[in-house]
Amino acid sequence: GMLGWCVCAARGSLTSGSRGRTSAACERARRVRMMCAPAQRALTSADVDNIRSASSKAEFSAALDALQTGDPRARRWASYPLNVRSVSLGELKMITKIDFDTLFSPKGLIKDLRTAFIAVLVGCTALSVLAAALLPPQAAYFSSYLIGAIVLVYIGIGSASPALLQSFVSGFSRQNSDYKLRLIRHEAAHLLVAYLIGMPIASFTLSAKNRNSALNAVELYESDLTQRAEIDKISVVSLAGAVGEAMVYEGAEGAQVDLDQLQNLLIRAKPPFKSKEIEAQTRWATLQAFTILRRYDKVLDALVNAMASGADMAECVSVIEATPQPDE
Repeated sequence: GMLGWCVCAARGSLTSGSRGRTSAACERARRVRMMCAPAQRALTSADVDNIRSASSKAEFSAALDALQTGDPRARRWASYPLNVRSVSLGELKMITKIDFDTLFSPKGLIKDLRTAFIAVLVGCTALSVLAAALLPPQAAYFSSYLIGAIVLVYIGIGSASPALLQSFVSGFSRQNSDYKLRLIRHEAAHLLVAYLIGMPIASFTLSAKNRNSALNAVELYESDLTQRAEIDKISVVSLAGAVGEAMVYEGAEGAQVDLDQLQNLLIRAKPPFKSKEIEAQTRWATLQAFTILRRYDKVLDALVNAMASGADMAECVSVIEATPQPDE
């Protein structure tokens, strides 16, 4: 058949013209194989129930490992091997096109607080002008002091407790649909990467309140921080959310939290990572997360839609396995 012909011809001595014809024939054969290959079977309701009932790291892994034998229905579980190597900052920026000078920094928060301060200042100024124009002189005099006190209170809270002010300012953005979609995509990226590299997932919840807690929405079972392979996996999963968010939106609101979580983990590792090693691990894990998410972009989009529709963790696994990914 065509496949056998291509293999034999590729091993022989070819002219330049026959090379082109062989290449085209091989490409046609590849497409025929893809079209004729048996479609991957979807997870059954019993499979989903088994995954849903898993209550430990071992049970979750066992439920999916069992679906990889015989008639495999969980082919993507733990299917992506990590490639550990040195990654420079220049290479990272060139490949990902992500601005890491602002991604893993508090500049986004500072911008939000500055914008909020300007809004408060302009609003209070407008109120003072209205008070002076509409109220009696004595009332306008006292109201100007009261309105001015709002600005002082804002500055005072920002100086004494910036986290409280951040929570207050973020509360407004959490009400819009764009924020919720960013949050869903952030957590979907965590979940997808964890699944593909073989990190058992305990559960996940979707709530805007989880934005300020590292990996609080997607919960993984405890990792062995004495095993380098485990540390590498959790490093990639930790940064996947920020990377997945930044691939679509300008920056990632949860990036600094993810980075802090990873740095604390690396410091607790045995032996603990040194400063330069943490930087190198962060660059590598970021590139790995980007590579995986770019490779499975259609699966990630489908997973975002499923999570937005209220799918639970076991149903998300089914979506990951069933969604076609071109050129996989």
